[in-house]
Amino acid sequence: MVSNDQAWRRLPGAPARAETLPAWARRLAGPLPRTTALMLELDAAHRTGDRLDPALRARMRGAAADANHCTYAKAAAEADLRRADATDAKILPEPERLAVAFARQLTEDAAAVTDEEVARLVELHGDATVVAMVALVAHACFQDRMLLALDPSVEPDGPPPPIAAHFPHTRSPAGPPPTTAVPVLATGPNLGPTDPAWRAKSFADLQAGLEWQRERPARVRIPDWKEVDARVGPDSWVRRWPRVVWGRVCYAHQPDVTDLWFDTVDAFRQESGMDRLLQQDIFWVVTRALDCFY
Repeated sequence: MVSNDQAWRRLPGAPARAETLPAWARRLAGPLPRTTALMLELDAAHRTGDRLDPALRARMRGAAADANHCTYAKAAAEADLRRADATDAKILPEPERLAVAFARQLTEDAAAVTDEEVARLVELHGDATVVAMVALVAHACFQDRMLLALDPSVEPDGPPPPIAAHFPHTRSPAGPPPTTAVPVLATGPNLGPTDPAWRAKSFADLQAGLEWQRERPARVRIPDWKEVDARVGPDSWVRRWPRVVWGRVCYAHQPDVTDLWFDTVDAFRQESGMDRLLQQDIFWVVTRALDCFY
């Protein structure tokens, strides 16, 4: 872990005046400076702004951190709650109480969230706010896994507030993904997963599940392309994949944090140089563990 000034100087495009960085950024700024810069910006986007009430988002972030057993994120959420001049109330009004419970359930077992639960949240908060809640918890689960793996110590005065700086976003050009060398497969009896649960479904079962999912009514309003087109910039990531339904939903309701998320992922891909097949294998393992149909 480098010093705060050393880490700040490594972030591409950082202003001359250094801000106080969280411990995880001081650890990542050496090997992944561009990724770290955009992770800091993404973290700030979810902890500021008017997408969610400041006290509510701090409570939701704290619920996710508690469910993930992430000490550092819990400390950051508690600090944000104090900065919002709010107390950790024992009894919350129904809209806030259901939102905090939703954050915990989405963290612990997202596949178990019901249509009725989301419908009630949409009734209380509206589509755009519910999408902001989902994006907050999605980022929380990503960030908590990073924090749990790195295990940084909580700063003596607590985690610092979100940064105010913005960094350059250098996006990969549109086009097909880079080619990957064909891996050399090991020989032997265990080339594939041996867990019966991995092999329980046939290809036909998977196709039937996809058809069932396609026919389900949407939980939040799916906008048409014209609405998305009016809300995003000319180089927005969604213009590369206009047919992706979940992308249209996120970009119509919360375009800024969605674009910033894709910028962060793109920076990591450029900077890490990780093998694309390895990335997809990891993604498959995570998807299966979460029981995510997509």
